[in-house]
Amino acid sequence: MLQVVLNVPSDLDHLKRGLKQLSAFLPSELTGRITATWSEQPGLTAAAHTEGYQLQFNRACELFRGIGLIAAGSVLPDGSMAQQLPFRSLGVMYDCSRNSVPTVATVKQILSRMALMGYNVLMLYTEDTYTLASRPEFGHYRGRYSPTELKEIDDFAWQLGIEMIPCIQTLAHLERFLRWQSTDSLRDNQHILLSENAAVYSLIDEMITSVSSCVRSRRIHLGLDEAHGLGLGRYLEQNGYRRPEKIMQTHLEAVGQICSRHALKPMMWGDMIFRMNIAGAGYYDQDVVLPAGTGDIIPKSYDVVYWDYYHTEEAFYEKYIDEHLKQGIKPLFAAGVCSWIGMVPNLVRTAATTRSSVQAALKKQLDDMFLCVWKDDGGEGLPGPDFLGMMMYAEYCYNQGQQDLPAWRRQAPVMTGASYDSFMAVGSIDEIQEGLSLAGLEAPNPHKYFLWQDILLGQFDCEAATGDYAAVYTRKAGELAALLSAGEYQPEALYGLRLGYLLCRLLAYKVDLGVRLKSAYDSGDQVKLAELRELIAGEYPQRIRELRDWHRDSWFHFYKPFGWEIADLKYNHLLGRAETACYRLDAYLRGEISQIDELAQDRLTSVGRVPAGPVNLPHFNNFLNAATVGQI
Repeated sequence: MLQVVLNVPSDLDHLKRGLKQLSAFLPSELTGRITATWSEQPGLTAAAHTEGYQLQFNRACELFRGIGLIAAGSVLPDGSMAQQLPFRSLGVMYDCSRNSVPTVATVKQILSRMALMGYNVLMLYTEDTYTLASRPEFGHYRGRYSPTELKEIDDFAWQLGIEMIPCIQTLAHLERFLRWQSTDSLRDNQHILLSENAAVYSLIDEMITSVSSCVRSRRIHLGLDEAHGLGLGRYLEQNGYRRPEKIMQTHLEAVGQICSRHALKPMMWGDMIFRMNIAGAGYYDQDVVLPAGTGDIIPKSYDVVYWDYYHTEEAFYEKYIDEHLKQGIKPLFAAGVCSWIGMVPNLVRTAATTRSSVQAALKKQLDDMFLCVWKDDGGEGLPGPDFLGMMMYAEYCYNQGQQDLPAWRRQAPVMTGASYDSFMAVGSIDEIQEGLSLAGLEAPNPHKYFLWQDILLGQFDCEAATGDYAAVYTRKAGELAALLSAGEYQPEALYGLRLGYLLCRLLAYKVDLGVRLKSAYDSGDQVKLAELRELIAGEYPQRIRELRDWHRDSWFHFYKPFGWEIADLKYNHLLGRAETACYRLDAYLRGEISQIDELAQDRLTSVGRVPAGPVNLPHFNNFLNAATVGQI
């Protein structure tokens, strides 16, 4: 067993408890001795000696990263290494608001992995998944965290030298709370609070004090992004028309005063100042030039976060950082693991976007860097593969934006729990055409819509017909099966690896199923239709159930139970429509109906066009609209 002797000032004694917690995430076969000593000298250095390793560090994140590097074999027996984090903050923002709310045990696992990578900040993004004493409906049935749970997480993070910053919403993105009839008087529209309303500011005060009282940090992220339709709902009825930016300015001042009363330093997403100056309220425009004084809408007490998860060109990030700087705003920066696209992340895209953004941030000498792990449209994915995206970002930040694949391969088993090749295989499932992951502003996510689309309606059949994707998914399933057999992973990593395998195994059957049905129907090939009917009744639903059962076991292992009911709806949609497809095919093959109207329909592309010329694989991230064009 690896032994660590820690020499630190008394005010860092809590890190000794963190070392004990972290030991569970280090390979049990590791032996030897690390003598770790705090130093006033910035950075970490590690060197091998006959009696073990000497590790010198200044910040807690460097201590734990140094242990991770030594455990991974990145410090050779006769060698040494030195690194320094060039940023004040290196953090992760983890989405806990899209149904998949991590249990306390899972958050501790996330924190432990972060520590080994060298992070020093965690934000749990909680729209309504924390507790308000005066509002029992807030986060009800949503897996909200209790104050006791948040305090336990903060204590664990503190032992690892990680600052736990609350991350909430204080204007928009509150539709799950505002759905309750009891919130009518608080609502501007279905997802925005009513600005300039005394009851709303009393609510926001409680929001801020509830979460900030559970943590040691005096920083707080207030959200305040994407307030589309601000002032055009109940506010308009009560106050008449007022320009949205004026409403926002008043709101920011009021919420800032609340933070000031509680001695808190607020931060907010910074897209607003761009949306005010881009047609259609967009966020990204290479040619945008913010007028002088645009940034004055944001009180000086706020830190501003420039978020950009999409661009692969360093020059774009530099342009947008410069636009902030011209407004007198030195932004914090937030990149993203491409994890919001469905059941598996796109780590090919993640590697490209994060590298460019880190290189730009280094050039512009930013101080605070964050990595968002969003879980849009139901939080279908699992934590494991995301860890590799988190490791990529940390490696870029500690290594001046440079990519070192041999080092990544050494470090992934210790820092993520699986080999680099294993999690990268899951993170490249959407790479079904060479270079597809880097196409467009949003990475195409074919696994999402090919999985959930209806086999009779064929909304994405034109896209499915652009290649032999059944063969591609069969190959990917085989690669993942081989990696699973190799066993190069810790037990917790099995969940995400096997989920990727079962997803590919299902898609190998399903991706062109609608195409084959339509082809056989159009050609009048009843023999082929009968064969497909047997597949739809037999092997196809069996593979759906295999994926669902593993996904369900994984969900209840990592997440609170609330939210799985949506996954049940999704899987039951697939199973129910398979039964209906058999019902319709049986009636047609027996001669009870003269045609199958669903299959008789001409196929349009997913954007609603008659196919003409090349058909591109899109980014499409909404289950409901992938499953049906009908109304629910």
